Amino acid sequence: MNIRLFCLALAAGLCSWCAVAQQCYVVDARGNKIPGTRLTADQNGNLSLQIEAGGPVTNFRAGNYQSAMSPKTKDIQALEQLYADGKLDNVTATADKLYPQYQYLGWGGTVSYYAGMALLDQGNASAALLLFDRGLGLKDAGTEALTKGKIQALLALQKTAEAQALLDKLTVSNDPGIAIFTFNTRGKLLAAEGKKKEAVLQYLKSMLLFKPGTYPKERDEARKAVAALLRSMGDSRADELEKLP
Repeated sequence: MNIRLFCLALAAGLCSWCAVAQQCYVVDARGNKIPGTRLTADQNGNLSLQIEAGGPVTNFRAGNYQSAMSPKTKDIQALEQLYADGKLDNVTATADKLYPQYQYLGWGGTVSYYAGMALLDQGNASAALLLFDRGLGLKDAGTEALTKGKIQALLALQKTAEAQALLDKLTVSNDPGIAIFTFNTRGKLLAAEGKKKEAVLQYLKSMLLFKPGTYPKERDEARKAVAALLRSMGDSRADELEKLP
């Protein structure tokens, strides 16, 4: 019986946690965060927040609130998976359908990010830049990812001064994924300026501050870049470096 009661208590606790985790919220014009159980938006950005299940609904007119967030849905998860699987055409087509539905519910930036990255991977940096800017204009939870995407698009368009200015803003982030991106991008910018030694130092930060197995794509990018830079400077350590994990 005690075990059964324990299981029931655990289940109740998990359900309570899930309810909290799935909460919606709206940040009103004064900066107050108002939680609720259900959030909807119309095509003009007017929001309706149900505070309690079955309870009254509070409405927020477009322009009279700062931001809003709803739980991540299977639609958003599917979009992320499409990008992870490299199905770039499907990403852009799906994002076009999802954006009108989610742009005011806290996920417009995320949808814009994946659509922009798909276009960037396909070599269309100009179109990608427009989507990153669209997402950044929403000021939702995808801001840092969108900024990363915008920097990559600017670099692809050889707008290095704008890319550098945005990169400087990212340095205040505590996200390790942002940090390693910053090191690698600084290395790329310095190498483009002919500052090879300084570039090597930036790339080495990615290799030394992050353990093998973490951020493998970014560490591999840094390792290859350092090896290429050392080889261009006639440094024999380039061959040894390429053998490192």
